[in-house]
Amino acid sequence: MQGPYGYGPSYGYGPPPSYGTMQRMEQPLLAERGVQVTTARFIVGGTTYPISGIVAVSPFSEPPNWVSIVIWGLFGLLTIWFGVGVVPLGYALWILIKGGQYGVAIQTASGNVRALVSKDAAFAQRVAMALNNALAMR
Repeated sequence: MQGPYGYGPSYGYGPPPSYGTMQRMEQPLLAERGVQVTTARFIVGGTTYPISGIVAVSPFSEPPNWVSIVIWGLFGLLTIWFGVGVVPLGYALWILIKGGQYGVAIQTASGNVRALVSKDAAFAQRVAMALNNALAMR
């Protein structure tokens, strides 16, 4: 016989007791700049990763490649009198302005994924912290 809520047996009083088998409600932990972290999902760039499939979270940082900046800068300075030195100098300046990158890498059963790359170190840290909290809550 169905209970008053359309499932389980009728106990004659309220809903049936919960034995921990009911899934918890999905709670948002972070929603910022198109990135969402909940207790069940991690959504970034149109890709959804289930929290249950994430094994580990690791923030990363990549400083700008100073060797490339120096080589292109020197090449540009050496060729400036031929009129083509502007291109290598521009490329060196572009690398310098581009600066370092920060992000979050996640490890899943299928391997490591660089899920988020940003120029904002604090934002990458907030995403990594939210993902670690989501992993702890599962």
